[in-house]
Amino acid sequence: MLDTLPLPTFDLPRAGRALAALLRDPDDLPQVFTLIESMSGTSPHRLFLGMKWRKTGARLLRDRPDIVPLLADRDGLRAMPEGSLVRRERRDLCSGDPRR
Repeated sequence: MLDTLPLPTFDLPRAGRALAALLRDPDDLPQVFTLIESMSGTSPHRLFLGMKWRKTGARLLRDRPDIVPLLADRDGLRAMPEGSLVRRERRDLCSGDPRR
């Protein structure tokens, strides 16, 4: 596993193209991810190392649990506390449709 950080990498031409596309169409969501990815430098590696060094993160990386059943449990997701990340994301993704 990776234990050291690589040199930061930035893809400025790709970032520029994504930014230009976003200026033309601010609703072009894939360009947002392209822009973030092209400017992330060592962030993904730092996140991975931070996860690996924590007990819970190391367990998740080792066991690789299947979260699909949890995400498919709509009643369980609806039962999460108001204000939790799950409830906020569910609200945003479902556009407030309580049936989802």
